[in-house]
Amino acid sequence: MSLNDVKDFTLRPDYYQQNGQDLIEHLSELFNPDMFVGFMTGNIFKYLTRWQQKNGVEDLKKARVYLNRLIEFEAENTSYSKEKKDENNKV
Repeated sequence: MSLNDVKDFTLRPDYYQQNGQDLIEHLSELFNPDMFVGFMTGNIFKYLTRWQQKNGVEDLKKARVYLNRLIEFEAENTSYSKEKKDENNKV
């Protein structure tokens, strides 16, 4: 499954569309970076912790979508991530 396939899996229903963007694209612009990373991490955790009790493999695929999109966001925002890491390591 390619990254584009992963992006398209389950996260493109019409009700998630905002001005032609999918929900994740919209929230990445709406939230500050910390809020966005928290949102993405929370969704990854949610789907990984419930997959056996709720939707099985579908939830694992959703977790993968959020993880891949978080990786993509972090790769595009490496300067922000480095600044945040440096800030957290100051004593």
